[in-house]
Amino acid sequence: LVVGGRHASDDLKARIQREIPEEENARLFPKLVGAVFQVVEGGVDDAALLEEIFLQLLDMLLLQDDFATVNQIVLKLRALSQREGGEDLGRLLNNFLHKMGEEQRLTRMGESLKTTRTRQPQDVTRYLQALGVDSVLPLLSVLETIELPENRVLLGDVLATFARDLPEPFVARLLSDRPQTVRDMVYILEKSNHPERIKMFGQVMKSPNLVVKLEVMQIIGRGRTAEARRIILDALTDSVSQVRMLAAKLLPEFDREKAFPDLVRQVRDPSWDKKTSDEK
Repeated sequence: LVVGGRHASDDLKARIQREIPEEENARLFPKLVGAVFQVVEGGVDDAALLEEIFLQLLDMLLLQDDFATVNQIVLKLRALSQREGGEDLGRLLNNFLHKMGEEQRLTRMGESLKTTRTRQPQDVTRYLQALGVDSVLPLLSVLETIELPENRVLLGDVLATFARDLPEPFVARLLSDRPQTVRDMVYILEKSNHPERIKMFGQVMKSPNLVVKLEVMQIIGRGRTAEARRIILDALTDSVSQVRMLAAKLLPEFDREKAFPDLVRQVRDPSWDKKTSDEK
């Protein structure tokens, strides 16, 4: 621009001003982390001081959405803690992981993910995968705030790894008044491949939200289990015609021969004459 004698546009100026500090941070933080680990490997007796240093590092990195460097710290601490005499560093690692999963830091992450597509989703995933089960409830709260669909999926995929062994927080939210919350919980439980997930989805049939019920019925219909068939069979007598119609469509997909007498029974029921022409 200088050589060509052209003026920089306002957009270009803003982008350059934004990229300069990003480039500076990209060079600064790895050097800073390297210097801290030189001190650690040199031997430090003050455990509280070390914890404070790593906590300050963590917060600085999260402000920059630099999850990659946080992940490198976790890997390095884990490697050092596995060496002979690394018990103190093991405790430091556990404290660092606990701080990573604290509510205020996850909330800060949620603010970043709310409407902005992350440049390195794999780094966010690795960060979240390092957290313990204590982070499930704060992460569920964060999920409620995220508007960008791909970021909801990212967080849902991580939560699914917890849901197989700890389904209760997710099952409890299946009866939420918020349709999006119910969809998220169904996605997470389905992704977790929990052996009882079809039975759990049956709770959604109590939901007053028709759209959510119909969506979940489609998922239940793919289950091909006796429990899934029972839920669809029960839906034949639902008070809402759209639910009954979808149930009648899904039931033969389990077993056509078994479905035939069930559907004939509905036709012969005295209430059949009161059904709409669409349902008939």
